[in-house]
Amino acid sequence: MATVVLLLVGLAALALGAWLRLGRTQGARGWVSDTARQWERFVLVGLPTIAVLCLGLSLSTAAVSRDVQRLGVDVAALAGLLLVVFGVMGVPMPSWSLPRWYAARTAHRKDADRRRKERRRAERARGRAHT
Repeated sequence: MATVVLLLVGLAALALGAWLRLGRTQGARGWVSDTARQWERFVLVGLPTIAVLCLGLSLSTAAVSRDVQRLGVDVAALAGLLLVVFGVMGVPMPSWSLPRWYAARTAHRKDADRRRKERRRAERARGRAHT
């Protein structure tokens, strides 16, 4: 029973993640927002990771050979590692892993983030100069 539930949850998360990532409709691109960036990270990292994790665990609990079960555990462990690195630690995702339309829609952020960092550096430098 657990195998079937994990398989269904994994397939549903995979389908939803693919629909959101492809972004063919305005509704599918609605998760991109300047005010709620945590949703973007969830759609780009969390949802696919949950899908792969569930699919891997469904393989590991299935009544199949031990080699296939080990493969399922390995896939689930790799998904967990990717979730920690890119989801929890916030390591920037490689540009090749992002949808093409996403980069065009969020290009203005890079300039704004760069200007914000430069202002902080200048403020720190001014603060050190006064002490």
